[in-house]
Amino acid sequence: TYTSGSTGQPKGVEIEHHSLTNFVSFYHQRLNLSVGDRSSMLRQVAFDGSVADIWPTLTAGGSLIIPPKGLLLNPDDFINWLTVEEVTLTFVPTGLAEILFTRPWPKRMKLRFLATGGDRLRVRPPADLPFTVFNGYGPTENTVFSTWSVVTPEDGKGQPPPIGRPLGNVKAYVLDEHKRPVPMGVPGELYLGGEQVARGYLGRLDLTAERFPLLPFVEQSSARVYRTGDWVRWLPEGELDFLGRKDDQIQIRGRRVELGEIEATLYSNVRVQQVCCVPLLDEGMPSGTVAHIVLRNPDPDPSDELRSYLRARLPDYMVPSEFVTHECLPLTHHGKFDRKKLMALRVVETEQPQTISAADGLEQALARLWHSLLPVAKSSQRDATFASLGGDSLLAVKLMLGVEEIIGQRMELSTFLLEPTLGGLCRAVRTRIDESTFQPVLTLRKQGGRPPLFCLYTLSGDVNEYFDLAEALGDDQPIFGIRSPALADLARLPDSLENAAAEALSWIRQVQPEGTPALIGYSWAGLLAFEMARRLAHAEGISCFTALIGTCAPMLPTTLAFRLWHFTTAFPQWMCKLMTHRGHRRRRLSRWLDMAINAKNALSGGPWPVPESSPIPRHFYSLAAKYQPAPVHPIQLELFRERGERGVRGELYCRHPLRPWNTSRLPDGGWRRWSLLPPRIYWLDCDHISIVRPPAVSELAKELRKAMDLHFESSSLVAHVK
Repeated sequence: TYTSGSTGQPKGVEIEHHSLTNFVSFYHQRLNLSVGDRSSMLRQVAFDGSVADIWPTLTAGGSLIIPPKGLLLNPDDFINWLTVEEVTLTFVPTGLAEILFTRPWPKRMKLRFLATGGDRLRVRPPADLPFTVFNGYGPTENTVFSTWSVVTPEDGKGQPPPIGRPLGNVKAYVLDEHKRPVPMGVPGELYLGGEQVARGYLGRLDLTAERFPLLPFVEQSSARVYRTGDWVRWLPEGELDFLGRKDDQIQIRGRRVELGEIEATLYSNVRVQQVCCVPLLDEGMPSGTVAHIVLRNPDPDPSDELRSYLRARLPDYMVPSEFVTHECLPLTHHGKFDRKKLMALRVVETEQPQTISAADGLEQALARLWHSLLPVAKSSQRDATFASLGGDSLLAVKLMLGVEEIIGQRMELSTFLLEPTLGGLCRAVRTRIDESTFQPVLTLRKQGGRPPLFCLYTLSGDVNEYFDLAEALGDDQPIFGIRSPALADLARLPDSLENAAAEALSWIRQVQPEGTPALIGYSWAGLLAFEMARRLAHAEGISCFTALIGTCAPMLPTTLAFRLWHFTTAFPQWMCKLMTHRGHRRRRLSRWLDMAINAKNALSGGPWPVPESSPIPRHFYSLAAKYQPAPVHPIQLELFRERGERGVRGELYCRHPLRPWNTSRLPDGGWRRWSLLPPRIYWLDCDHISIVRPPAVSELAKELRKAMDLHFESSSLVAHVK
């Protein structure tokens, strides 16, 4: 298993089977897991914590439930998904758990345990939750969780929850700088021993010897321990209280960040002479970093240049939230940079009274919300963007929930992301309050001399997925988003994909009353784009530009005889490929379980299970399952396909025995049957998720511009000939 890796070159941690067995056995013993349990799998399989989602439940005979994409961006939808899917065990990262504690929960649900970890838990759950919350702590080097604690409701003492006591067969030692045990209540460094200690770091003998020492006072068989670098103390109840990091490694919203790595990268910039990075604290916990620098050539504000320099070399969460220039950095009497003085300087600066230029109480309330979530914003320019201030997806959720509490209305994240600054937030909120009805058309870019491009809402009903594409397309490309009115009122969900297309066309004609529109649909939205193109061809005789990004063709109608024939002919090849495919054992297991669970339903002609539980995506998915357009008018499609979905070299996957209607394995994705013309296909080296995200979105934008130019040049030539 590889650590989260703050440098882009993570360390390989060698975890042995007996360590994982001990961890899984502890889950079975404490949580009493059985075949009836259903565990959510929210973490990516590349993350070490995913084994806590997978193996305890599967080895008990239970089921894994995988959520739809983007579900965690809406806490209320996530709670509803847990309820509908009858999940009994879920893990959520610390930041999300703290949000969920503030949301309403149903009085009765199947959920028995909610586990959290990855960062210090600062709040306790309310007393009326219908499940047990437990807080886990543990580095990758000691097999996921090393300690755990049942989190009790708020007791009035204001103390954050402890990280608990060690798991069975795990040993915890709190030692001083000479590796001697300290008394109860005295801070010391945490060392972990016992069954779950890793073998070491792959190919790093020097680092293994440093981080996995032997303790002289422990019997030889269990003397080898892992030095965590975390500062803790024993509580009278026998639990551990987490106090912070001992060295320069900190955690920002669950991610490891080495201050030294940021400093080393800044030193590689020719303009930087000296640098010292310190954590930016929010209520005593790191929420970002501050880089204190001395420049070779003084500059009034090098922040933007240095921020761009670091973003090209480090993950976004490691880029400092603020850059402070000095003529010289303060030193200790030992000649080292005085980090305590720099942190004290930062505290003095942020404690100065802030002048909020606000027209009324609404803007003051929004400014307070903004500054509470982004502490560095107090000393930044008002036009600083959400991302540059350290904002991430979790903070965006908190921001939208805070806005909802202030104005009593839910605001779509896409509306805020158009202008992600404090001023933009105030204007967006003011516009939302003043609007009497929901506005489905979102202007992503109004200026530009190219034909306007309309991005159609995806399964979520929103257009968030297109923001990176809009930026990559360039300043000369006008681009608009078409959102579903169901975002504001579920009663406005369309009853068919055909009606959804007619409604979306009416909104496009408000922006572009005449002429040939350009349509683009990502994933499910490609079906909407196709139906709109059919309607334009039928009603106006227009051949519009229609781009589909990773969209499967409509499902083919099948008979029982055809389904049986397909199963008997496809199953041997599918099973052979499944058994001989190298690697991806978890993926193979998932596919086999999928086959076993759905075989009877699929062969009888029943609908394939809907992989969504939130009302909007679930409804749109059902519309796609029923969509059977009649091929009448030839439609020219621009089909952007992901090579990552079809193997490393783009080879075709074999047919799935239970999906005779699925034609995505075909070179044209099965679209020619419906469009009556062979689609123009553009292969991209990415998968379905990354195709609309950097860096792959740059290639998508490049190919999309070429496709638009080709289409509209051809259309103008045809019109000229006529």
